[in-house]
Amino acid sequence: MRIWLSLIILFLASPAWSAADFSDFTPIDPQEIPAITDLQVTTTGKGRFTEARTIPALNKPILSSGYFIYRQPQGLLWISEQPRSSSTLVTETGVYELQNDGVYQIIPAGEQIGALLKATIFNNWTPLSRYFEMFFKGDRQSWCVGLKTKSSQAQSVLEAVKICGDIHPKEVTLFQARGASTIINLTFISDQLSEQDTLKLDAATQ
Repeated sequence: MRIWLSLIILFLASPAWSAADFSDFTPIDPQEIPAITDLQVTTTGKGRFTEARTIPALNKPILSSGYFIYRQPQGLLWISEQPRSSSTLVTETGVYELQNDGVYQIIPAGEQIGALLKATIFNNWTPLSRYFEMFFKGDRQSWCVGLKTKSSQAQSVLEAVKICGDIHPKEVTLFQARGASTIINLTFISDQLSEQDTLKLDAATQ
């Protein structure tokens, strides 16, 4: 989850770098997206993720991995395991990061992160129209949604996003400043939560 949080605090003084090309995409109303894809949404579920962040100054991408669990309307936990542990909670009231004292503290500028995660996991695209111009490519079985950041100030952190999938979102690409980019691969494991998963969500949201 650290990469999502870094969108708020990194590259604030960097010029935007145009990398995302949505010329072969079609502009779309976000309310139409659920009806034109076979994206399946369940009230509970879990999966794993890997992140590969590319920075031009580095020879190799920075890798991280972890898992996510969710139960609607309770919330979504995004838990990084490698290379360092962190935990982020997304609920209807905001986005929270787990602190060293074991308490989840709200991220003041977390609305955009929350909207991206809710669109990706819950197929709820409408709130993204506040932050992005939206585009679509593909068909019901294989699709991509392109997002171009509206605010010039926000473009200095995150220029664009591409989310692709089939019955589940599979890959999220973040186009960042100074030529940096991050690819997040998602693997959905189950629409059932274990007792341990439920306890983690309950502890985070109580």
